Amino acid sequence: MPRLLNVMPFLRCAEIDSAIHFFTGLLGFELVFREGHFARVSRDAVTFLLMGEGEALPARGGFRYTSYVDVDDVEALFAELKPGLDRLPPGRVNPPCDMEYGQRDFSVLGPDGDWIGFGSPIRG
Repeated sequence: MPRLLNVMPFLRCAEIDSAIHFFTGLLGFELVFREGHFARVSRDAVTFLLMGEGEALPARGGFRYTSYVDVDDVEALFAELKPGLDRLPPGRVNPPCDMEYGQRDFSVLGPDGDWIGFGSPIRG
């Protein structure tokens, strides 16, 4: 049976340059491809496809939780990203915490209203 190897969420964004900067400048992703209003950013085995549309989709309730990235050490990732995350406006970062579903995770609100979560299994 064929194996599924990865998922690449499409994120619609109002301004492609701001979205690229958010992922590359703040979250440590690399710009892999850019053609007009379409970009692909990657870090390790995680990829996001960004589509600049001039106006992002309206967010239900003011935000969308669109992506969750499993990482091997959520605390180390948060420590790496913290200097940049600290520059974001209040309310755009939820720091690491243990969740009832067995993960320790944090989330970041992207420039177009997408909540992006990062998490690892809770270590006992």
